[in-house]
Amino acid sequence: MKVPFRSTCAVIVLMAGALMVDPSAATAQAPPLPTSMAAIGDSFTVGFSTGAPDCGFGACPQWSWATGTSSTSHYVRLLALSPGIAGHAINAAVPGAFISGFVSQVATATSGGNQPGYITVLLGAADTCLGSSPTDVSVFTAQFRAGMDALFQASPNARVLVASIFSPESIRSAVLADNPSATFTLCSSTFFNASDDARAAIMSRLQQFNAVLSTECATYANCRYDGGALFAHQWTRAEVSTVDNLHPSVAGQNMISMTLWNAGFWPDSTVSTSTTTSTSSTTTTLPAPPCTGGAAASKPKLNASKVLPPAGDDKLAISGEAVIPIAPPLDVAGRGVRLLLTGATAASLLDVTIPPGAYDASVKTGWKANRAQTAWTYKGPGTGTAGIQTVSVKLNKAVPGGIKFSAKGKNGAYPVVASDVPLRATLVLDVPAAATGQCVEVSFPAVPPAKPSCSLVNATLKCK
Repeated sequence: MKVPFRSTCAVIVLMAGALMVDPSAATAQAPPLPTSMAAIGDSFTVGFSTGAPDCGFGACPQWSWATGTSSTSHYVRLLALSPGIAGHAINAAVPGAFISGFVSQVATATSGGNQPGYITVLLGAADTCLGSSPTDVSVFTAQFRAGMDALFQASPNARVLVASIFSPESIRSAVLADNPSATFTLCSSTFFNASDDARAAIMSRLQQFNAVLSTECATYANCRYDGGALFAHQWTRAEVSTVDNLHPSVAGQNMISMTLWNAGFWPDSTVSTSTTTSTSSTTTTLPAPPCTGGAAASKPKLNASKVLPPAGDDKLAISGEAVIPIAPPLDVAGRGVRLLLTGATAASLLDVTIPPGAYDASVKTGWKANRAQTAWTYKGPGTGTAGIQTVSVKLNKAVPGGIKFSAKGKNGAYPVVASDVPLRATLVLDVPAAATGQCVEVSFPAVPPAKPSCSLVNATLKCK
């Protein structure tokens, strides 16, 4: 049951660019909470070898980030919101599963006519390093599509969250930084102990797989891709099991749960909307940004310079500036950033993490900084980062605490944002640890349609 995600409709430009997706997505509330769920995946999803007292080398589903009862899993989170889901969680994941096993896991999850209302999918890691050679991209695409078709045929109304494949290079770096002589039980010859070139080839194939997951998920109406959030996460040693130096520890399982929950259908945010009887007087309180220790931005500015092409063009351009209590220098290249666009619902329209790392000319990806470290520019292929190809973060020398930022991307399955919808763009400058830190935040009210040039200065919107 494959349904196109994008549709032809009117669009607007927000801050020097536009977002393109079905306008109803911007105004609809988060979907109803499910009364049942299922998890599809590999050893990561069955809580393999967390190192907990009750979990040695083997499957420990009680610690699963998706359905576990001992972890802060998606099941536990949903249970707190909707007690009706109690006892209705199936973990169909299989340790070592390849994407070819997707259809079989769907059969397990939906056996006996079961139709889970929420399904998580985390597959693909085994296809990079467990076989004699990585799975061909075209084969991976066909097998993922077959699994999704089977899933929606068996449970047509399910909400499906597809996770990006995690970065084994990040896990390797975290483990070896703590212990340079550490050994790896799985994928040792094909990745963890392989040459730099061999690992780079595996990472390249993994990013191709993530691009497939993003593109294919976008063709199903009730599918949501995590925007590359799990892939972009920089693992810490505490998040990796000491049992085999590969699988998530208890902290790692909880990290995956949090990362994917906040990229999913019911993130940790709230919304309240009140409408008065006077003409065009709707007041909307946007969900709180995922920042702690920061302050609300002052002097927000929005520039909308032109009306963008039709929705099918699928381009994104965001820019803005704000003043926050933060002192230079900022370690943007060493920490990465998180970019969000949030509408008047609990769900994010865009949530993507741009990973840290200095620019690597061989792969044409990474951050460059000027000598004074007052300006940083990211360039990348867009894969694994929701199509984002350039990001700029600069200190505004003319304004104490001033930050300017911009981002451009294409082919990222961006949402089409309807007119007259309040939005907030947020740049999180301190992504690791728990996606918390200082924010550069630009909030602005509804932008009237068909206005070729609009600007918002000190909360006053003007259109020519």
